[in-house]
Amino acid sequence: MQNEKLKIAIKNSKLDIKERSYHFALKIIKLVESLPNRVCKINETKFWLGLLRDSGKKDRRIINPLLDETKQLSSILASSILKLKRKKL
Repeated sequence: MQNEKLKIAIKNSKLDIKERSYHFALKIIKLVESLPNRVCKINETKFWLGLLRDSGKKDRRIINPLLDETKQLSSILASSILKLKRKKL
């Protein structure tokens, strides 16, 4: 009986993770669609570089400088967008 309950609990937790992941992905898609195209591309780049680094598929010594540069460019772009928006108002 305990073993059966444990199996049910594990199955439910796997379903919960799948459902949560699915809804998370939908939220990310909606967020990305709402961003200006340039910001979206930079954030996508940061996402994939982070995945490459964390997965161990590429050497951190190669990825980290690229990720740092991407973050800096992202900050510059975001700052420029904010300045332009303020000037328009």
